[in-house]
Amino acid sequence: MERLIRSMAPGTMAVLDLEDGYLDVWDLGKTSERRASGRQQLLELCANAKGRTNGRAVTVRVNVAGSEDFARDLPVVRAASASFGLASVMLPKVESAERVRRALADLGAEGIEFGSLVPMVETRKGMGWISGISFEELFRSGLSL
Repeated sequence: MERLIRSMAPGTMAVLDLEDGYLDVWDLGKTSERRASGRQQLLELCANAKGRTNGRAVTVRVNVAGSEDFARDLPVVRAASASFGLASVMLPKVESAERVRRALADLGAEGIEFGSLVPMVETRKGMGWISGISFEELFRSGLSL
């Protein structure tokens, strides 16, 4: 924990990766178990960091909005927000405006405060979605880039 705080020099930010950070590329069946363990470790990190973070906010990369893993990520996101302050939430594999809306709604329903939502477009389907997106509509629903 101390190394994390010391490594966060001015102008830098830690990204707590709940998605690919726990992916087991050799045995995808272990990914769920690794993510559960990682969530527990991050909850402990946040509990130990409370009041000792020097005001340095972090970013959390969550799992795909609407997935079971996304729902399991929310307690960690809440803890990171309370302990560090949450500069942003990175939302991977965005393929529709609905995924963005759902993430905003779920984060809001949990009372999680964060600076911005970073939709990550990582697939061909997502790239096709970009051309038809109404960013104005998303901004009205709370998206901050």
